[in-house]
Amino acid sequence: MRRMLRIALLASVSLLAMNRAALADPFSVGVALVGAFTSITGVTVPIDIALIGQIALGALAVGANLLSASLFSGHQTLVPDKYQSNFTASDGSELRGVGRGLLGGLEVYGNTSGVNRYRMIAHMKGEIDGVEDVYLGYRPVTVEADGAVSSPPWSKPVGSYVYLRRQPGDGTETADANAVADLSEWTTAHKGQGIFQTTAQFISPGITTAKFQTLFQSGVPEVAYLARLEPVYDPRTLATAWTDNGILNTAHVLAQFPGFSAASFDWTTIGTEATRADAMVAKQGGTRKRATAHGIWASENKRVEIAQAFVSSIGGDVREANDGTIQVVLVDDAPTAERTFPADYIYDYDYIYGAEATDRANKCRVWYWSPERYYKIIDIDMSGIAWATIDDEVTRVGDIYYDARFPYCTDAGQAQQLARREFLLKRADHGLIVTNQAGAALWDISFADIEFPEFNADGSSETMLCLIGTPRMNDEDGTVEIPFTVWPQELIDEPWTPATHEAAAPSQLPPRQFEAKLDQPAAPSEAAVVQYPGGGAYETRVKFAGVTGGTVAEANYRGYTAGNPDSWASMSDVEGAGTFWLGYVAAGDMTGDQADFRVRFFNAEEQGSYFSDLLEVGALAVDNSTPPAPDVTIVTAFNGSNWEDTITTDTSDIAPVEVEITGSGGASGYSYSGDIRPGEPDVQVSSDAGYTNPTGRSYSVVVKTTDGTSSSATVVNSYNPTPPGP
Repeated sequence: MRRMLRIALLASVSLLAMNRAALADPFSVGVALVGAFTSITGVTVPIDIALIGQIALGALAVGANLLSASLFSGHQTLVPDKYQSNFTASDGSELRGVGRGLLGGLEVYGNTSGVNRYRMIAHMKGEIDGVEDVYLGYRPVTVEADGAVSSPPWSKPVGSYVYLRRQPGDGTETADANAVADLSEWTTAHKGQGIFQTTAQFISPGITTAKFQTLFQSGVPEVAYLARLEPVYDPRTLATAWTDNGILNTAHVLAQFPGFSAASFDWTTIGTEATRADAMVAKQGGTRKRATAHGIWASENKRVEIAQAFVSSIGGDVREANDGTIQVVLVDDAPTAERTFPADYIYDYDYIYGAEATDRANKCRVWYWSPERYYKIIDIDMSGIAWATIDDEVTRVGDIYYDARFPYCTDAGQAQQLARREFLLKRADHGLIVTNQAGAALWDISFADIEFPEFNADGSSETMLCLIGTPRMNDEDGTVEIPFTVWPQELIDEPWTPATHEAAAPSQLPPRQFEAKLDQPAAPSEAAVVQYPGGGAYETRVKFAGVTGGTVAEANYRGYTAGNPDSWASMSDVEGAGTFWLGYVAAGDMTGDQADFRVRFFNAEEQGSYFSDLLEVGALAVDNSTPPAPDVTIVTAFNGSNWEDTITTDTSDIAPVEVEITGSGGASGYSYSGDIRPGEPDVQVSSDAGYTNPTGRSYSVVVKTTDGTSSSATVVNSYNPTPPGP
């Protein structure tokens, strides 16, 4: 049974099946599957036709749904962005996913207890690798370690109006303690183990309050995550980990078919092809991996359709090795023929010139799963890209579109390179050769150099590289019919060149947010790690500028794990002099860590700005550059028994961690050293019984960095203050 399923799978998801319609009758299907039962090494192989019929019926009985007639990448029903919402059990389905995607989920339960409303959301079967962004009501928010949403307008002086407590789906899940305490029907048995899930707790501020209208006027908001999805096996490392590798993710999808196991796959070949998929290639404005794959799908979808979509989205093929195991491979724009088929074995052939087709596509539209549009399926503006429009044909017959759809491709360059190949194949010469039984030798290959007899006007033959379709055997006369498509020479002669072949990717849309009432702040200007004196605590700081009307800053940072971003986390912030603001967090020693920083502002009415652009730091470092002299003020006043000087020190430089004050003149015995944080003025009072005069005392003030690098001194003097008024 498993053998039948494997054969049906290969017959339906291979490049051959996707580039020419699969045969519909059981007999033809059986012939197409024979190559999997025998390794054809010669050119003449006797075939038991009765056995073929039995094979066909078995394959159809097991996997008839796998034998589609899918052409190219036309996966119209696969729309992964529809899983960004929260949906109810009546229309719910188990979700799976690989790579990176924006993921909503199934609301499996909800109830209310007093001011608390709960929603239990099942996002995906199995464990995920990590969450990169959290969206509440389609707007980005920051979530603390206890689940509290700390972004305005959800935050409050103590706690939050929303808690999102998520569990990773690794089998360690427990029932949410708050829900168990508040809801009598929710018990410790309600774990949902093995499911990536969220318990969302919404706390009402009071239905008659203006705050309620702000937060919940449209009901409870939906919860979604930009997440790194299922870990995937990598034969190169023998480990299971997250990846965006197109070969590995496609193999992972195929491995979910019933009856398959790890032993069903040729992991040596898959590992080799995975390395090819990771190779860096040119794209508009930089480089990209050759073949990545990302996607979310419902388990109720037809598995073969999902598999086909992954295969087309990476520009790959599914083949069977001589030992019967499954291979996932990449197809090159300039493939190598696996066999030469001479004219002597060809009885007859029909050769159809692509140019003769009245309905031949002359415009190509390219669709992909765009991260620039928050993981929506969109088409790329191909204006000005010559290969995508055949101008003379458009002039003659009008627009005839070919839609190249890649629902599991998230790179515009990758999608366009694959679309060009499909478009040219769609327009290519094709036909059917009729051979003797030597045609059986082409059952197990994808590409062959076929010698067409008497092809040219002078009667000479012509050899062309062809993509081989599914063979058909005629048991009455022993002939084999083999569909073919001539491989477009343009793909070989004109290798993919991003400068001329590739349109720019769509611009990145800002995330959906509350209507901005404040100007968008500039990206933070600098970040650094500091350590307080005497082996004290480490602190990561970021410097940014305020905006007009902004009274509350929300500064965020995120680190990276294994090159992938962690979830955003909040920073404390302080407003300094002028437009200077500082964000800081005691996150341990982050020296050398990769990190991103962003900020947005809110006014007193909690009306906000958009997030700033990111400050991206490849490796955080301790800043020990010489800081500028500090800003120092002094106030001299009589305290009833003697004079005292109040010295206030501040700095707008990111690096200082220590302030040092040294007295001279009448204050020669005074000294002070202590911690300082930019934007938080350090206030010290110098007072002594010997201070009998208002003047005559001087103070030299410096600030120092982590390693003790000192600024130049700012000197202030005591003074005779203006006498108080009557």
